[in-house]
Amino acid sequence: MFNEFKKKESPILSSLGMGGGIGSNLIRGASGPSFSASALGQAMPQETGGSQSNASPKVAQTADGSVILASGNRNSVYRSTNNGQSWVQKYDGTEASYTYGHGAIFINDAGTHAIASPRGSNFGKIIYSSDGGQSWNTKVTTSDSVYMGTYDQTTGIVMFGDRGAGGGASSDLNRSSNHGQSWSVVIDSNQSDHYGVGMKKGSAGEAVSWSTGKYYTSSNGGSSWTQQTTPTNHYYTATPYVVYNTSGRYFYRGANAKGVLYADSGTGARTQTVISGASGTIQVVNIDSDDVVYAGFDSGEIWFSTDNGVTYTEIEEWKTYWDTTDGYAIADINTNNSSGRFLVGTRGSGGNVVHVLQKS
Repeated sequence: MFNEFKKKESPILSSLGMGGGIGSNLIRGASGPSFSASALGQAMPQETGGSQSNASPKVAQTADGSVILASGNRNSVYRSTNNGQSWVQKYDGTEASYTYGHGAIFINDAGTHAIASPRGSNFGKIIYSSDGGQSWNTKVTTSDSVYMGTYDQTTGIVMFGDRGAGGGASSDLNRSSNHGQSWSVVIDSNQSDHYGVGMKKGSAGEAVSWSTGKYYTSSNGGSSWTQQTTPTNHYYTATPYVVYNTSGRYFYRGANAKGVLYADSGTGARTQTVISGASGTIQVVNIDSDDVVYAGFDSGEIWFSTDNGVTYTEIEEWKTYWDTTDGYAIADINTNNSSGRFLVGTRGSGGNVVHVLQKS
């Protein structure tokens, strides 16, 4: 089924007893975190029938870093228990229409719940695992692709928007309140795409979502929604994650390909920070529990903000081991302050790669 997967060389850093790569000198600004080690960057198996150019790998991990999940280029799910040194396929995306990877992959700290969203042309799914990603069950079949979603393990709330156009139906916002075990449709937008959804961390409180031309807010964790007037500077169609910091400020891609929007309430004005020094287009926006915001670009650059999105600085040392020859783009960023693992998923002509870094 697979071609023999290509092993990529990635430096292992001095704290692991070897030289090269990113060391403890990588400091992100005066108050930003630093990396002390990079464990591996390992190419994932190349699967026939998928679209490598579209299938950006999504990544997730448990709190202790003992389990890492990542999507393959034909909508499969792979699992690693050794910091990405090797991968085992746990879900086989054999559906012929699956060509776009996943909207997102999530796993809770303990590894007792995992959720993923294989997506393709005119078809998509939401799947669930109760055993750390070792086995999967289909919970929702959508009329078309599933977009990036949101998961809050404190409340168990998971939400994904989907695309209705290609499958001949209106788009939906799908919601679970029990970590993905059962689902309901909370918005039927009667439009072609439900692009974005995010929720304030740790409580079934403020949430925002939007379809092709409609903007919604919720005050009860997405149980019910109210259509609102479109906020200033809002951008409908970009799909990188909508992410909240601990104070309730939320962030997502703006109309400018290098811009990150932020707002302090669901109906408040948006402020757009354009990362003018960056090249390429933002592919993912994410945030860690220290409220450091990360923006990853299709040029392979990663930028971060330690002042709640006001200014951004590039991680220059990332380029010392990022694979420039295959033109690898940033596909996903996942941080975890319990284990200190920092995951970067990349895609390029040579395959999907998951880089496992260690915060100092």
